Amino acid sequence: SSSNPKGSSGTVTLPLATDTTFTLSGTDALGNVVSRSVTAIFNPNNSGNNTGNTGNNNSNENNGNTTPTLSIGVVINKPTTVNGTGTATVTWSTENIASLTGSGGNGNWTGLKNLSGAFTTTLNQDTTFILTGVGNDGTIVERSVTAVVGSSGTGTVGNNNTDNGNNNGQTDGNANGTEGSLVLGQYAIPPSNSIVRSHEGVETVFIRQITQNKTLASIYGYTVKSKNTLKYFAQNLADYLARTFGYVSKTGKEIRVSPPDKAAYELRLVDKVLTIYEYYNNKVVNIQTISNVLRNSYDYEYYFNKKK
Repeated sequence: SSSNPKGSSGTVTLPLATDTTFTLSGTDALGNVVSRSVTAIFNPNNSGNNTGNTGNNNSNENNGNTTPTLSIGVVINKPTTVNGTGTATVTWSTENIASLTGSGGNGNWTGLKNLSGAFTTTLNQDTTFILTGVGNDGTIVERSVTAVVGSSGTGTVGNNNTDNGNNNGQTDGNANGTEGSLVLGQYAIPPSNSIVRSHEGVETVFIRQITQNKTLASIYGYTVKSKNTLKYFAQNLADYLARTFGYVSKTGKEIRVSPPDKAAYELRLVDKVLTIYEYYNNKVVNIQTISNVLRNSYDYEYYFNKKK
C-alpha cells in the first residue's frame, strides 16, 4: 500500500489483482480528520462493471457529520434598582450529544439536562454556568458561559474543552437532581461529588452528597434545629443508606473501590424515590434500588470487613 496527496476531486485507474481497499483522508473546515473508504472486489471471471462496496465513514478523531456540538448563551436583564437582583436566562442546544449535565451556576442548574432548553434564575453575583456533554461517540464536550451582574444582553460562550473522559472543570453541585432518569449503558457525566477519590469508599461519597444537598437531608429528617450537626447526621444517614441499598451487609462486610476517579455512586431522587446510579468511566453500569442483600461486586470493587 502507499499514500500520497490527492486533489479535491479526480479519477485514478489502477490494475487490480486482488481485493483492494482504497482510503481517502481529509480535514474538514473545523479541523476534524474525516476518512472514506471503498473496497474493489477482484473477480477475473467477471468482464462487466464491478462497483466496489462503500465502506464506513471512519474518522481518526471526530466523524465528519457526527461531531458532537454544544452551544450555550445567556441573556441578562439588569436589576430594576441599584441594589436589586436581575435575572439571567441560559439557553443551549446540541447535536449528536447522548447526555448532558449542568454544573456551576446557581439554583437548580446542576444535574442532568435536556439536550436543549432554557433556564432562568435570579442573578445577584457573577455566575458561570457549565454544560458537559457526552457525544454519541463517547467524546466529552464542555461549554460554559458567565453571566456578569450589571451587564445586559448576550453573554459570551466559553471554550469547547475535550478531556477524553476526565471530569475536569466540573464543580461540586447538588446531586439528587430530579430532571430525569438514566438507563443502563448510557454515557453520562456523574456529579463530581459522587466520584470515589483516592482512599475513599462508597459511604464517603454518600456523606459528601448529603452534606451538599440539604433537600435530601431534610427528607430523611434533618432540620436546622437538629441537635446534631449536618456532618454528623450525614455520616449516620450514609451508613444507613449503604446498608439499605446493599453496599454493607449485616455483619459489616462492605463494598469498596480499587481505582480512584473512575467509579461514581450518585444519590438521585427520581419521581421522589431515592435511586443510586453507579458509573464507571462515565458510563451507567448499575441502577441500585433498596436491597437487604449485599450485592455482587464488579471487577473494580472488592469486599472489606468493616470494624464494628
